[in-house]
Amino acid sequence: MINNWDDFIQGEKAKDYYLFLQEFIAKEHSSGKIIYPERGIFKTFELTPLDKVRVVILGQEPYHSINLLYDDLTSWAGQGFLCRNTIFTVEDGKPLSHQNKGWEVFTENAIKLLNTNKDNIIFLDWRKTDNSLLETSHLLSFNRANEILRNRGEKGIDWVLKERNYFI
Repeated sequence: MINNWDDFIQGEKAKDYYLFLQEFIAKEHSSGKIIYPERGIFKTFELTPLDKVRVVILGQEPYHSINLLYDDLTSWAGQGFLCRNTIFTVEDGKPLSHQNKGWEVFTENAIKLLNTNKDNIIFLDWRKTDNSLLETSHLLSFNRANEILRNRGEKGIDWVLKERNYFI
């Protein structure tokens, strides 16, 4: 049984879908395309150990422009928060450009691992779907997640971003 992110990631990297994905990204880079993020694709897994995950937010994809807002969510990771986009990479200025290239399989396998290894994880789905807007509002999701944690006798997540000192 896999009980840490490193073993999981290494196992996924050996699978055919991931080899195809890496080949696709390498071709994108070699053709001169700018791909985000430039580094740290698996940083969220490094910051939130598998056995410490309490709340997971599933997003769509990384910001597709350097000019879009990016916040450092490191302070949340230490509290058991895992924020993971379903699609881990994207071409500059082209939303969903890496959709259906393999990242969704990786994400699905990570969710299965979480569900196998840990009970009572709170999942908040912020992905856009074909027939709806965002499934939840951010503020409502944060408050609801903390309510569930506190009802279980756990400490809630401090959602204030320290560097900017505002509530996201």
